[in-house]
Amino acid sequence: MSRQEKIILPVLIATFAISFFSLAQGLYLNNTAVAPARGGRMIEGMVGSPRFLNPVYADTNDVDRDLLSLVYSGILRANSQGELVPDLAATDPEITDGGKTVTVILKENVKWHDGTPFRADDVVFTIKTIQDPAYRSPIRANWLGVDVEKVSDSMVRFHLLNPYAPFLERLTLKILPAHIWQDIPPENFALTPFNLQAVGTGSWYVARISQARSGVVQEIQLRAFNDYYGNHPFLESLTFRFFASEEELIREANRGSIQSFSLAQIENIQRMRNPAFPVYSFTLPRYFALFFNLDPAANQGELRERTIREALSLAIDKEELVNKVFRNDAHIIQSPFLPSLFGFGEPDPPAGESNREKALTLLEQAGYSKREGKIGKPELTGEALTRDLDKGATGEEVRRLQQCLAQDPQIYPEGIVNGSYGALTQKAVIRFQEKYAAEVLAPIGLTKGTGKAGLLTREKLNALCFAGSGELSPLTITISFPDQSPLKEVASELERQWETFGV
Repeated sequence: MSRQEKIILPVLIATFAISFFSLAQGLYLNNTAVAPARGGRMIEGMVGSPRFLNPVYADTNDVDRDLLSLVYSGILRANSQGELVPDLAATDPEITDGGKTVTVILKENVKWHDGTPFRADDVVFTIKTIQDPAYRSPIRANWLGVDVEKVSDSMVRFHLLNPYAPFLERLTLKILPAHIWQDIPPENFALTPFNLQAVGTGSWYVARISQARSGVVQEIQLRAFNDYYGNHPFLESLTFRFFASEEELIREANRGSIQSFSLAQIENIQRMRNPAFPVYSFTLPRYFALFFNLDPAANQGELRERTIREALSLAIDKEELVNKVFRNDAHIIQSPFLPSLFGFGEPDPPAGESNREKALTLLEQAGYSKREGKIGKPELTGEALTRDLDKGATGEEVRRLQQCLAQDPQIYPEGIVNGSYGALTQKAVIRFQEKYAAEVLAPIGLTKGTGKAGLLTREKLNALCFAGSGELSPLTITISFPDQSPLKEVASELERQWETFGV
């Protein structure tokens, strides 16, 4: 072999080897797919502690709800796209009788964690237990007016008093095993150990519970249920450890004693120091809203006026609220009907949203003014009209109403002041309302006087006849909210925004 051949031959062999391995690698990658391996375990941290792994009571506790979704199954479930699909049901429910009858065929290969077959009796028992006031279920109202009937061991039928489009959402309710619970009386239902030693039909069963001497649950281990009717979990076990606060949870995460957790307070993410935790964000099907009380306490009567409610709404900067409270990890909605739940279209934002100039104009039309950064109404004398007056009323307040009306002969030419709200007084009130229609009638959508001295009519009468020292009586709003995050933070931001506006 010549010298040149001795050089070329190794090069050709190396080229062939590289080409062979590249081709083999390409064939391997093109004909294989990445899939999770089975086995392993995960430890997740949660704030709070479980009390009722029982669908009759679990609706009031986030920890209970989360564990319930792993241990139990419902007739339907929401898939990863938020669509309702069969779970314990074998097929989609059949809806007949104009939406008042819903028939469900149940799967026949389902077992409870103790090996007992699942039957239609379990569905009927669960719903009738929730409906029974003796059990004091917090979700009882969801099932009032619904009659459930066992047609066969694998079929149930629901009869509704009236068609109700979201009823199928109710069928995600987790089902209890009748053979375990049916002999437990109502007075012991919330006390039995089965509230923690839950037996369900879900993909996980309760394997171990660790409790402190006080009885508080510190840890629950779930294991994959081998006889689960659906896709078997890849993990072998899930362990949940429970903490009193997010601060304690984050401290343990930084130590590496847990592998997964979620936070309710977004700002706490910045306290994470452990680089082993990637951050995942997802949207929850919930919203936070401010509701105006249309039947408020006596000192909050302003909220009955649509003009005041519109002004308060316009004074809120929702984008600033989302930024400060949720650190932009939320978005503004325009309807309580979430498009992701029922397929509704998102309405367009209302015209003039977050417009403090328009808000102040509306308040001025309602008799308010702004001085030195504060919004209020001029204080009235002790003789001001304080209650609604209508035909048939009598007394000193009616007398003062007549005196005020009589100051304008065009409105009350008879000028009779006798403390009796008769036909002449009623006609005078109508004339007064139509003279000051822009302030009295227009804000409530009327063009003709009613003859009743209601809130806006009284306010105009008081401003004309019973003005006091001229000092402003401040517009004051009370915000009521549950003592939980992020509602506390939302209320605090609303308070700050309204105070800077002048409320």
